[in-house]
Amino acid sequence: MEQEYLDPLLIEKIRDGDNQAFKIIMDHLHERLAALAFQLLSHRENVEDAIAQGFLKLLEHREEMESISHVEGFLHETIRNLCLDMLRKDQRRKKLWELRPAWVARSEETTRENEADYKVLRAELAYFLWAEVGKLPAHLRIAYRLSVLEKVPAKEVAAQLGVSERTVRTYVQQATEELYAAAVSKGLHILLILFLLRMLAEKN
Repeated sequence: MEQEYLDPLLIEKIRDGDNQAFKIIMDHLHERLAALAFQLLSHRENVEDAIAQGFLKLLEHREEMESISHVEGFLHETIRNLCLDMLRKDQRRKKLWELRPAWVARSEETTRENEADYKVLRAELAYFLWAEVGKLPAHLRIAYRLSVLEKVPAKEVAAQLGVSERTVRTYVQQATEELYAAAVSKGLHILLILFLLRMLAEKN
């Protein structure tokens, strides 16, 4: 650095956090620090980012600076380490990106396995509930199957059973309660029971 052109008191101003002093140092050192960073980094925005971070580090450690040469050496070493850290992070990102297809494949495989497990569980539980529906008294079984499973309007169900729509709703409620009781007797968790009843009500 051409120190003869610098204010002899510049280091004191730097230690005091004088903004103008920092600007002078930045103007004098920017070109050589950029050249250092360009040796390690290929993108100008990364270079400028490293230099900016370096001067922020200098600001944090300004009170430790003993001379202009010390400032230059500090910035040189700090920016070099920042560039190397950026390179390591960039290399890790590239490696992670290269592994991404494997992640996607594993994710898709897991999703397919979960879907397969769900289908098996759904089939087994549906079989259980259908069996329990078959055990209901005839009037409850018919009302439940027509109203809940086949989505037949209550008016039509009432006509087929020869009862009122209100009675049809009562039958459906009684059937649901018996199915719930049957599931409880099998030791099924209450949340699972509610899910199963809703699942059974889905139109296939």
